[in-house]
Amino acid sequence: MRERSETFADHYSQPRLFWRSMSEPEQRHIVNAFTFELSKVSTVAIRKRMRGHLANIDAELLGRVEDGLGMKGQAERITPAVKPIDMKPSPALSLILKAPKTIEGRRIGVLVTDGTDAALVESLRAAVPKAGAQLQIVAPKIGGVAAKGGKRIAADHFLAGGPSRSPK
Repeated sequence: MRERSETFADHYSQPRLFWRSMSEPEQRHIVNAFTFELSKVSTVAIRKRMRGHLANIDAELLGRVEDGLGMKGQAERITPAVKPIDMKPSPALSLILKAPKTIEGRRIGVLVTDGTDAALVESLRAAVPKAGAQLQIVAPKIGGVAAKGGKRIAADHFLAGGPSRSPK
C-alpha cells in the first residue's frame, strides 16, 4: 500500500525547533512580525486560530505575540494530529549564532547628527579598516553634519534614501 508516513502529520516539530534555535534578537523579530501581521487580520476567529497554532509551537512564542496584540488567553485550542517532538536547538539554524565573531568583510554604518563627536568618528575611521571592514557615515542630510565644535562630518549616505548596497 502506498501512503504517507505519519511524520507528514507533524506540523509543529520543525517550527518549534526553528523558534528555539533562534537568538533573542531573531526571536524578537519573529514575534514582531507575527504581531504586525496578525494585527492586520480583521477576522477575530483567524487571529484566535493562528495563536492556537503558535501555542503548539511554543508557549513563550504565543505569550509574547499575545502580549503584543493585547489578546492574552484567547487562543483557540488546536489538538495536533501528532504530538510535537522536543529537539535540541540547533545554532546552525540561526544567522546570528552561526555568524563569525568578526567584522572582517563587513560595512559598518555610523549614524551621525549635528553635535556628534568628530574625534570619535575619526577614531572609528582609523580602527574599522584595521579590522578589515569599511566605515560608512550615515547622516540626516547627504551634505553631512556639523560636529561638536563646528567641524563638518561628510556623509556617505542620506538616512532616508541611501542605497541598500553601495559600490565597493
